Amino acid sequence: MTDEVTGAVLTDENPSDDAVELDHADALKRYDRAWLKEQPNIDAAYADLSFLAGEQWDAEIERQRRDDSRPVLTMNRMGQFVRQVTGDMRQMRPAIKIVPSDDGADEKIAEIRSGMIRYIENRSDAMRIYTLGADSQVAAGIGHWEVFSEYADDTTFEQELGIRAIDDQIAVLWDPDSRHPTRKDAMYCFVPIDLTREAYEENYPDYSVSDIGTNSLAANWFPDGRVRIVRYWYKVKTKRKLMRMPKGGYEDLTDASPEDILRMKADGGKEVTRGGHKIKWVMMNGAEFISEPKEWPGRFIPLVPVIGEEIHIGSRIFRHGIIRFGADLQRAYNYARSTQTEFVGLQPKAPFIGTEENFKDNEVKWQTANIKTGLICRLSLIRETVVPRLSVAAVKLPWLVRMRSDGRAGHAGGYWNLQCFAWREIERNKRHCDSKA
Repeated sequence: MTDEVTGAVLTDENPSDDAVELDHADALKRYDRAWLKEQPNIDAAYADLSFLAGEQWDAEIERQRRDDSRPVLTMNRMGQFVRQVTGDMRQMRPAIKIVPSDDGADEKIAEIRSGMIRYIENRSDAMRIYTLGADSQVAAGIGHWEVFSEYADDTTFEQELGIRAIDDQIAVLWDPDSRHPTRKDAMYCFVPIDLTREAYEENYPDYSVSDIGTNSLAANWFPDGRVRIVRYWYKVKTKRKLMRMPKGGYEDLTDASPEDILRMKADGGKEVTRGGHKIKWVMMNGAEFISEPKEWPGRFIPLVPVIGEEIHIGSRIFRHGIIRFGADLQRAYNYARSTQTEFVGLQPKAPFIGTEENFKDNEVKWQTANIKTGLICRLSLIRETVVPRLSVAAVKLPWLVRMRSDGRAGHAGGYWNLQCFAWREIERNKRHCDSKA
């Protein structure tokens, strides 16, 4: 039996596209399974990016310090360490290169394909996309970009390939059974796209979101009040019939007519069955498919993951970037610098200690004596009482001003020495009142 349109030979091992049923419930199970496996890594990666962006204080500690009018400094040095890695990547200028792999490969063809790929990279601004993926990889442990096809213009059916960035590189969900670093063995993948409700209703007016459930997993389809749709990539298993020719080489019989098959057999060809798959994609939300499935003319799902460091602990995978284990040191540094600033700032504000009789006639002036300069404070001296004196905390923090990281710390695009505040200067600026009458 042959396909009425293509004339391809159809068998139970080589079904037509219409014979492959696409079920939303199965797709949703795959999504939920992938989400449950990846959720710890996804949540941790989001936290890493927030930390890199400057959200480096615990919310409760920050609130308490601000309520007490205490310094809450963020001396963000994480960007420096990320740029040390990604800067090297930028200098290397990553690009795709075609290399003939055996004697039968034609160097001319490799050169032509290299030129085509350079054209695709140039029209896509691929260098920017590669570095965006690298930034996410280094900071949070994973990044992505994807290959796509589009019509060259509105007046032709010719299509061109392109490379584009993915808005939310962290939330891409791969087949949890995939093991290869490139994910070439993955059977499916979900690429999230988060839309406002207005944008969703404008682009998909025939598909309501009211049917999406209300369980905990369904909440993933409404991140931050938006509506999430995903591009669902999946592989359809097929078996291809090939003809092994007597002079070497193979002929694909997928689109061959019965007459061609008979001719090749007459020439001494031998049929061989090989396992394979087709790549397809469809748009979906949490309730239904919102587009027709389309076939991608390639062997692999056209997404490129770039992975940071992965630690395999039994069946679990712990993924991280450069931020994860530097966060605690950065928090300690912020706290130390805030404490140092607070300590220095409070030196002239140490309270005067005395009896009520000492201050009763000039209380207003004594209240500002350790803040304003040039004042004369009259003292109500009573026999056997002490002269008011400053109460200076006997706390010394030389370890704060000597904090360093590899001798220098980068901040605001430059380097500065953490010993710029010498302890002797702090000691010199202390204010004292002699306690002797």
